[in-house]
Amino acid sequence: MTLTFNSDIYSQLLSQHQTRIIKTEEENEKFLETVEELLSRSNLTPEEDALLLVLPHCLDWMFSFI
Repeated sequence: MTLTFNSDIYSQLLSQHQTRIIKTEEENEKFLETVEELLSRSNLTPEEDALLLVLPHCLDWMFSFI
């Protein structure tokens, strides 16, 4: 069975999680919670998997400025 990537669902996830460069510790904690929640699940949708690939890049930016 091939899973199809749904751009509308992915757009909804991006909107819900508002991916952006992390600038504060509070934003960092919120993004980490999202990443940890996704990592704890065994069956991600293709859209959730794509989100999981994007979120750590937002976190990386915070630490590059410290």
